[in-house]
Amino acid sequence: METERIFGGGSEARTNENIGRRISSALENYGSAFLVYLALALLMFMQITLHITNVANGSGGDVFQNLWDIWWVRYALLNLHTGIFNTTLIFWPIGTNLIYQAFSPIGSLLSIPFQAVSVPFAFNVMFFLGFALSGITMYILAEYLTKNRYAAFLAGIFFAFSSFHIAQSFGRINLINIEWVPLAVYFFLRIIREDRGHWYYDSLGLGISFMLVSFMGDFEQSIMVMLLLVMMTVIMAIDNSTRGKILNKRFFLAIFASIAVAFITGIWGFLPLVYTLAHGGVAAANSLNNIQHNEIWSDNIVSFLVPSYFDGIFNGISKYYYNVIYAPDVTERVSYIGYTVIALIIYGMYRNNNEDIKIWGIVGIIFVLLALGPYVQIWSDITSIPSLFYIYHLIPVINIIREPGRFDLIVTMATSIMAAFGAKAVMERAGKTKLNNKYVITAVIMGLFLIESNGVALNHTLASSISTKITVPNVYTQLGNLNGNFSVLPLPVLPAPTSAQPELYPAEEMYYTSVSHKPIIGGYAGRESTKDLLSIYNIPLAIQTYNLQTSGNFSYQSPIDENTTNMTLMTLYNYNTGFVVLEKGAFNNQTLGTLTAQLYGIFGTPVYNGNNTTAFQTSNAISRSLYRSFVSYPLQPGWNESYTVYNGSVVDLWVPFNGGRVLVFAPYKNSTGIPTNSSYVNATVSFEAISGGNSTLNIGIGSGSSISRVAAFNVTDVMKEYTTTLRMKSGPAGNELFFIPSASSQLQQTQVIGIRNITISG
Repeated sequence: METERIFGGGSEARTNENIGRRISSALENYGSAFLVYLALALLMFMQITLHITNVANGSGGDVFQNLWDIWWVRYALLNLHTGIFNTTLIFWPIGTNLIYQAFSPIGSLLSIPFQAVSVPFAFNVMFFLGFALSGITMYILAEYLTKNRYAAFLAGIFFAFSSFHIAQSFGRINLINIEWVPLAVYFFLRIIREDRGHWYYDSLGLGISFMLVSFMGDFEQSIMVMLLLVMMTVIMAIDNSTRGKILNKRFFLAIFASIAVAFITGIWGFLPLVYTLAHGGVAAANSLNNIQHNEIWSDNIVSFLVPSYFDGIFNGISKYYYNVIYAPDVTERVSYIGYTVIALIIYGMYRNNNEDIKIWGIVGIIFVLLALGPYVQIWSDITSIPSLFYIYHLIPVINIIREPGRFDLIVTMATSIMAAFGAKAVMERAGKTKLNNKYVITAVIMGLFLIESNGVALNHTLASSISTKITVPNVYTQLGNLNGNFSVLPLPVLPAPTSAQPELYPAEEMYYTSVSHKPIIGGYAGRESTKDLLSIYNIPLAIQTYNLQTSGNFSYQSPIDENTTNMTLMTLYNYNTGFVVLEKGAFNNQTLGTLTAQLYGIFGTPVYNGNNTTAFQTSNAISRSLYRSFVSYPLQPGWNESYTVYNGSVVDLWVPFNGGRVLVFAPYKNSTGIPTNSSYVNATVSFEAISGGNSTLNIGIGSGSSISRVAAFNVTDVMKEYTTTLRMKSGPAGNELFFIPSASSQLQQTQVIGIRNITISG
């Protein structure tokens, strides 16, 4: 082979001359292809190209999350001089671990120079480069396999501009960058097939490619590559013609070296991942990773044959089938292969008895079965036929791919390579006729495919799906100009499940911190842990706003019968929250009026009132009420909402678990704001409780493992009020009160008791 002659014998001067010529030729060849791929992307997504500095590709919450992600890497490294995988800028004051955030750390790093223009501009640069680079790496792999640069060029088109890649790239920087997957496979195949002594070059290439798959792509792509390479190893080990190249010392040494290179070059990211997994991070990695959600994000068989919803030419056909193919998540269910590609695959299989076509055919079928999700979906109905994904879902740690449709990445790669063999066969056949013009054949095939698979926005609906104008309300600029450290509570702060884009406003508010540089309560992470949301659940105003959005009812369900305004103000004080910012667009006229009236009643006149936002300062309201009365609220997790039927009526109850904790602040200021002399006050605790039988409910006070039992009650199957008096500390330290069902004096939770209407007074 040509590569063998480069690394083979001969004088050093001749070898260096050969290498120089090959590099020059490769740069010219690949450089031209790169420019074509880039030009096609710029033309196809003209709506983005023409507004490249102030729009971002995609729509919904993921767009703003990705914009924040690439900004955060720059801000963390250059301004805060800290690591990138943990932050308190969102989900304040607890903060969050970003290890599972799909934010392409290396892509974000490369975007830093372009952020000097604007963050959307940097995001769009990475978007267009993702298409061009994906085309080039597939070109390299396909040329190695087919030995035909025209067919390889087409493979790059099929892969980079596939319906899958176009759909997934709108708003997801990690899935824009799929270019390192073909390159990893390229080096893997060279390790197996190249009979020469310099295998360590390919080991180095495979290791670095895998690191880039992980940190310019994401961990889902890493798992796909691992599954793919293991699968290909098994297939080749079974085949007599390739078994010897797999089952030998050199192969295993090369793979071990690749793993070492990947870990060493990516140690800055792999170590935080290992640490997170070792400290209970598996639950966050598997957020929403259950059969119900797997089915929502699964392909069905018909989806491989119907043009993408994002196809500007065939969008009308796609809309007709939308509800039965794509709903409820169009992005994850786009899997259209293209009839041009299918025809080339069939022709290639007919004309070639090629080992690579067989291997990639097997790979394609296996990953189609994974993409179909836990149970095969033929059309809109889910059958009882389990698919291969069901087995994958049962494998611990590596089963974090919760969106089966993303396995289309490997399906697309397999079909692109097989179609390249078909294109090669077409050209070879045409070479025996008067139609022997490879440029024309290449152009015709490319044109047919791009008609079938494109993202051209030819109507307003499609245009709004593929790009979002990025603006930041002026209030966040003003907040950024204020001195001092304080947090901001945006409303709404929780995703609204009744909305078509539930995470839109939390994600927008997250992005606005790139202007204000002030931490916010809440935010949007693709795989939040329960811990991330605890700071929100302790703010009655946040829950009341959520209920207003979803049910029209400004309510707050709690085991405590308390003044919710005082609870909110106390929590905002503890969170050092300086401002509450209302995003008006999240509400209809009626709910906006209700919420605005509540905010006026709590905080007074707003300090900013724009077209889209209203901002309230918290300091005056907090100083008026802080520590002048008992304020208490339940700590989550610690209470489960439940109900029972009692005397013919449904009664709402709360079941304490994990200690059933309530945080209580006892007053230490009188009406004039002067501290009292006493450090303790007497508090009366009363509540209603019921049990299925005779049960013991212990009341404790303290913290952690140091809990003192101050009262115990025998709770029966009759709803009854219970009262006790105890001494509490005054002031900002607060008191932790525990409601612990127990059958012993050790405060062990063994029995279920329902509680409601807890009141604490002096």
